[in-house]
Amino acid sequence: MPNSATRAIANRVRFPSETDETSPSIPEREVHIDAPRLQLGTFVVDQPLASFFPVPSSIARIVMDADREIVGSRFESALDLTLLAEIEAPSCIGLFVRQAEILLATGRPDSATQIVSAIKASQEAADGSSLMVEIERILLHAQPTDESVIQLARSALAARRIDLIDRYMPAAISAATLQTDPHLAAELAQSWLEIRPDNLDAAFALTREMMRTGRWSELEVIAAALPENSVDLRAHIIRLVLECAANSPRQWDVLAQLLNGVQAGQVDPAAAQDLLRQIIVVQPPNETFVVHQGVLEIQAGNPTAARLLLQSVRPAEPNTAYVAAVASARAALAFGDGISANESLREAIRLFEQPEVAEFARNCPVLRTPYDMFSVGKAVAGALQQSGEAGEATTLLERLSSLAPDRQDLVRAYADALARSGKREIAIAQLEEMLRQHEQRGEHEALQLTVQALLQISPGNLRLRARLIDEYMKRGKLQEAVQERWTQAQILERAGRIDESVEQLLRAADVAAVLGDYKKLESILRLMVRIRPDDLDVRHSAATKFIEFGQIQLAIEQLWGVVEISSQQNNPDDTIAALHQIIALGPQEVNAYHKLGEVLASVGEYAQAERVYRRLMTLLPDDPAVQAKQSALAAMAKDRST
Repeated sequence: MPNSATRAIANRVRFPSETDETSPSIPEREVHIDAPRLQLGTFVVDQPLASFFPVPSSIARIVMDADREIVGSRFESALDLTLLAEIEAPSCIGLFVRQAEILLATGRPDSATQIVSAIKASQEAADGSSLMVEIERILLHAQPTDESVIQLARSALAARRIDLIDRYMPAAISAATLQTDPHLAAELAQSWLEIRPDNLDAAFALTREMMRTGRWSELEVIAAALPENSVDLRAHIIRLVLECAANSPRQWDVLAQLLNGVQAGQVDPAAAQDLLRQIIVVQPPNETFVVHQGVLEIQAGNPTAARLLLQSVRPAEPNTAYVAAVASARAALAFGDGISANESLREAIRLFEQPEVAEFARNCPVLRTPYDMFSVGKAVAGALQQSGEAGEATTLLERLSSLAPDRQDLVRAYADALARSGKREIAIAQLEEMLRQHEQRGEHEALQLTVQALLQISPGNLRLRARLIDEYMKRGKLQEAVQERWTQAQILERAGRIDESVEQLLRAADVAAVLGDYKKLESILRLMVRIRPDDLDVRHSAATKFIEFGQIQLAIEQLWGVVEISSQQNNPDDTIAALHQIIALGPQEVNAYHKLGEVLASVGEYAQAERVYRRLMTLLPDDPAVQAKQSALAAMAKDRST
């Protein structure tokens, strides 16, 4: 095949400068066919042959057929058609380029190399830079080397072949970094960006290469080329790198925007980490980059990776060191290591005691709640308490609350820690003082939180619970008020104060009914009945609430309880009233008719009893016992009337 291909070039190619006695005297019309690009092997080619190689009309059909074969991956058939087209139009040099491309796609790089070498050696090859670019691209794929990809990149730049520049420049820059010239990769990247100022891959590559070569003064060129307000991840990372390289305080704003994007699901943290790693491996020692990467890993939910990164750095710059310490505490906490988290918090506290660091911490967007030192410190203290380190938790919260006395949440957490460590009286005194200040200032939200903190220490303090209920009711927190009355009722029951317990439950039931919270209402009513099973008022209240919510069977259940209790108390009036209610709610309740007839008869109301059994006969027309009782009661009622 190589020999025949070489002969085709030697025997059939006729460049425009050559004369051919067999050629027609009138130049043949050239045809340009618009069509999409083709995937030919490992690279993309123009279909058909692009504008660089106009196709004579005499072979247009053959070329189109060949391209259809390429689309179907029938490369051998495409090769045959291409050879046929070469015979018909030997002066069309593009056909030989396409032949080399197909040979390359079919695994015959040596044959492809022979053909393009012949084209390259021809006098007319120098007429167009685009032709040389195509030749060099084929040679690159046939014999890939660092030198060949660099040469292709340079040729593509010279020809301003944007399609090839964007495709091959990353590989060329990567190859250039292995050359003896340390500035070669940066020069390629800079040329790329000059031709494609809107290409963020070019901007990123130039950023990386300038940092590799220490050309810090030229970084402003990249910043100026970045599109304004771009949300592209590459632009974001470039801004972060530039601000960080300049040690600008704006780097924390850029990082905060990146973290917000991760949290909102708008930024892929893995992609961001990959871009950061590409910078970190080439930049001069700058531990701030690693801190940024560690913070990003935490936000992405990778505490193990974050710990490894943050443990590898000891930033000398205090603000960066502070961020690293807080981030290390977060990572250790997420990893479940409260002891290490506490050690990192101690370092953060030490740095925070420097006024300039404290000022930075208050304004750093990366360290806003809940990621600030104090919020993280509360969480670390909680982890220490759970692991039995109550003393360490108390010490940590004491230091944090002394640094931020206005942070009421810290004071409350500190008081809770004091109580857990056995200093209950001191804790209560601190919280009572806070409560007094809240009242003076009218701080209702804070008052509520402080009362809750006191109740954590003194859960049985009914005075505080009543106060909390009042706060809930004033602020319209009715669900919370219902739950608190429920809790208070249980405490009162355990204390043997049954009447007060039932009173709280009755109030809770009223509010639950207003809220329409039937599930909670049922729980309250059942607890009332359990506490006071023989209380007629409780039973009637429960029945009434169940009726309001359409729970007829549950209401009937409570009214049967009334019947049982009133019967035991020899109270026929209440028994009769309850039975009438049962029948009204459940006209098919046969037992209620029987019981009502019996009770009425027992008090001498034979006529009423007879009417009850007469009605019962409509439900049980074939029951002889009912008929007998009705007849007997009718006779007794008649005798009494005479």
